[in-house]
Amino acid sequence: MDVPLVTEATSEFFRNVYADPELGPIFKASRSNMLVLRKHTSYLIHQLAQFECPMTPRQLQYLNKIHGPVITKHHPTQHHFDLMASYLIAAIQEHGAEAKDVLFMQKKLAPLRTLFPPDPQQQQQQQQQQQQGPEASDSSGSSSGSGGRLTDGPGQGRDAAVSTAPSNLQ
Repeated sequence: MDVPLVTEATSEFFRNVYADPELGPIFKASRSNMLVLRKHTSYLIHQLAQFECPMTPRQLQYLNKIHGPVITKHHPTQHHFDLMASYLIAAIQEHGAEAKDVLFMQKKLAPLRTLFPPDPQQQQQQQQQQQQGPEASDSSGSSSGSGGRLTDGPGQGRDAAVSTAPSNLQ
């Protein structure tokens, strides 16, 4: 992806995030400098698109340091991360990323999800499934429902980040 396409993808990402009824209030309440946010998001898109290697522990530590205070103050969860990731992937696709690159970008984004706390409802469901034991799993042995997470399972994960994008993006 070249610079103009990254710029357009960044603009589309923020238009959709600010318009989202769940994400918009979090971003507006953070009162972050939009120039800095746009610059960091453009850099992230460029990093996702250009380098075919996973996020390093050092990169994850840096992202945690930068986002930690906002996460602590405004309480976004993994659900909110999933929404942001779906908007980011949709914007990248819309502005020129090839399908194979999109799949790789989704894999690179997946570790960032752990920076966010789980949703209370999701935690409660997981606890109930653990208490119920093996019968709470389907025949393949995996728990039902991915919550739109970026995982590698068929019909979820890599595909879910795009397919769970809000309908106004598809």
